[in-house]
Amino acid sequence: MICDFPDAMLFEKCAWIDPASRLCRKIVTSLRVEMLSYRRQGIGLASPQIGFAYRVFVMDNRFLGINGSSAFINPEITWRSQESETEKEGCLSFPSIVQIPVTRNASIEISAFDVNGKEFKKSLNGLAARCFQHEQDHLDGITLWHHATEKSKKRISELAAVGGDEEWQRSRNQDS
Repeated sequence: MICDFPDAMLFEKCAWIDPASRLCRKIVTSLRVEMLSYRRQGIGLASPQIGFAYRVFVMDNRFLGINGSSAFINPEITWRSQESETEKEGCLSFPSIVQIPVTRNASIEISAFDVNGKEFKKSLNGLAARCFQHEQDHLDGITLWHHATEKSKKRISELAAVGGDEEWQRSRNQDS
């Protein structure tokens, strides 16, 4: 089950984890299962969104033209382009909010570990760079709330207070 805003877990700064540990494999498997459950709405999911405060997330590879998902364990951004782009983003932990404009670096270079404990490096741009930065934010306790305007924050608070809008609740109940 995905944690919805304002769950305290979403504001946790996550701890490093042994990439080859059983716990890490369990988290990656759980993230992948949740990604399949919500495939229509999301392209990334971070461990705090499912109740684990560790530095792990997965990204759906479909926007890269590849099947499956990639796991990023203890990820770091090692370089950021000076060029930035502002695009609208959604988040599975903010079910009532369709999209909020967020400014991100257009290109990044990253390092992370896979589930076998092997370090890898990648250059990402476009949607892949945006998704990585969004999921990385989750690992640092940063959510769409932190990027939202005051007007959007008011609407988010109103929807969270009443449990979200009915349309989202219906769609979520149909998915489970």
